[in-house]
Amino acid sequence: MPKKLTRSTEQFTVLEGDWQSRVIIHVPHAGLHIPEKEMPTFTLQGAELEAEAVLMADVSTDELARKVYEDAEMKPWVFINNLSRLVVDPERFTDASEEMNAVGMGFAYEKTSDQRLLRTVDEELSNRLLESYHQPYSDAFAALTSEIFIRNKSVTIIDLHSYAVDALPYELHQESSRPGLCVGTDRSHTSSNLIIEVESQFEDFTSVAKNTPFSGSYVPLPFYEQNSNIESIMLELRKDTYGFGDPTSEGFVQTTAAITNLVDRLSPQPTIDLYFDRDQFEVECDRDFRNDQWRAISSDMESELYDYFDILLEKYRAAVEAGKYEDIEPEVIPQRISI
Repeated sequence: MPKKLTRSTEQFTVLEGDWQSRVIIHVPHAGLHIPEKEMPTFTLQGAELEAEAVLMADVSTDELARKVYEDAEMKPWVFINNLSRLVVDPERFTDASEEMNAVGMGFAYEKTSDQRLLRTVDEELSNRLLESYHQPYSDAFAALTSEIFIRNKSVTIIDLHSYAVDALPYELHQESSRPGLCVGTDRSHTSSNLIIEVESQFEDFTSVAKNTPFSGSYVPLPFYEQNSNIESIMLELRKDTYGFGDPTSEGFVQTTAAITNLVDRLSPQPTIDLYFDRDQFEVECDRDFRNDQWRAISSDMESELYDYFDILLEKYRAAVEAGKYEDIEPEVIPQRISI
């Protein structure tokens, strides 16, 4: 199996999935890094700024995604924002339609979680943050989505977040219920089947509700309300659901298993094409398989394939003996394997 490549910049990291995977796990708010050149733009400094970055972060959701990546049968794609959302929030709209502008937390935050002044964002700073961070991030995610769509004709985005047990002062819906898992949906990009798949993985160990206290799910703008084959669903985990990010906790283990099972359910069963060479009475795999795109077939599956092709060989030998050799076309047998 070829080594999985990791593309990484200061702003984001992409873990490359299997080429037949149509699943992207998006982790937009786990980052804590603030570039040095942005520090002077903040009113808060030092320990205060660091504490605000941690409070606003979806702590360890990146580690959750990495663990799912490690455990999944077919590797999903994983797109992780390395920067703190205090720099820019890549999921916010950049115009007046963004509802969080009302509390000073549009794409470029001006207020803290408790509504103190975080920084003053004038037009010059807004344009620079947009051009330096928000747009490159959006473009990169859209390009990845496009690449996967071209290969697989569909994409499913799992938008991975977490939220505080008790409502923070900036939240718009203070009185909303706070289930163990808030499932965020989009009317154009979230199918009922996708919602059912998510609920079935979590309802055995935590409470699940749709679009409360948060709603929606990230879709790259070039595809937004344009292509229903780009699906998206938000998993907004209450922080105690996954043990506040402690990888040794029962909650973290349960959540990892649930998301891994979801990814496996959403991933296509990989197939390989096996060709029968009527001239040599041999069976060969397609080029992708020979080039180690897939892991080695398990011994059980290998045995089943040999048994199958023994029967096929007998069929061809009988045809040759009957003088019907020229009428036989090379046969392609798609064989599903789990890897």
